[in-house]
Amino acid sequence: MSAALGTATVTVTATTTIPTADAPRTLTGSVVSSDCNMLSTTYTEVSLPATSTVTATVSSQAYTPGWCGVHVSQYLRNNTENPSSDFKLNFRIFDGAQALIATFMGVDASPGHTTPLVTLLPTVLNVTTQNADDDPVLFEYNGVNWDSSIARHCHFGGYDASKREGDCGFTCN
Repeated sequence: MSAALGTATVTVTATTTIPTADAPRTLTGSVVSSDCNMLSTTYTEVSLPATSTVTATVSSQAYTPGWCGVHVSQYLRNNTENPSSDFKLNFRIFDGAQALIATFMGVDASPGHTTPLVTLLPTVLNVTTQNADDDPVLFEYNGVNWDSSIARHCHFGGYDASKREGDCGFTCN
């Protein structure tokens, strides 16, 4: 499916290339909204079923490099809010100018399983949950590894009811 000038919406049930002069990149999610000239790209409320892939074309300069950020909400397993044996995670990804570039909602994360978050950034942000609820969340971006307990990268709170939230920063040049 090709989009004409204007705004295109792509869901996980279709593979779509939005035409630009730049090379295509693979994005994962359920909803991708983008102007077809690729002057700006917005990702809103993106869910990540494990096998869903959307392909779109984005400019390699569609983000601001620098100190990027990720806001994480992690929901406990096996409770009334999340009856699954997997963690539920929400992510909001910000570029070096602190502009929101991607949102991933309701991501199922099996303990020990790495979840790749594909965004406008030039490298995939990988996130891994561990076995215990209170274990730190592990991150990897462009060969740099850290976890949610490392103060120079993250500030995470404890669980409040069935959810904990935190913010992490990383270099995204």
